[in-house]
Amino acid sequence: MLIGLMIKNEREAVDKTRREVVDKLGITEPYLFAIESGKKQPQVPKGRDGHLDVKGSLYYRILTLGLDKTPEDAESLILDVLLQEIGPSHPSLRLLLRDELTGRISPEDRRAIMALYEGLKLISNY
Repeated sequence: MLIGLMIKNEREAVDKTRREVVDKLGITEPYLFAIESGKKQPQVPKGRDGHLDVKGSLYYRILTLGLDKTPEDAESLILDVLLQEIGPSHPSLRLLLRDELTGRISPEDRRAIMALYEGLKLISNY
């Protein structure tokens, strides 16, 4: 649901109508409305390696083609919202999950980092 709201906010920030956005994408205005209102939530596909393929998502197309965001900005906006939906509150944990989702680190590395973090947290409480 947050991702649809982000799309709507980004569209309104650049003062574009839904019609202007969908004309560039080949989707319908009601479908974009359904995405923005959270009624439709297209999945972000995963690549062959199992990592998120943000650039293959409809959200990415909406942001880059429809709203003229740079590829880097679009990817960052999408990942930030996906991580908000997962729920980690600490910025470092969000960065860690972001790196795993994008394939920058492996799940095993993330687990090792988290184990170290938990160990340090335990030691610092004494």
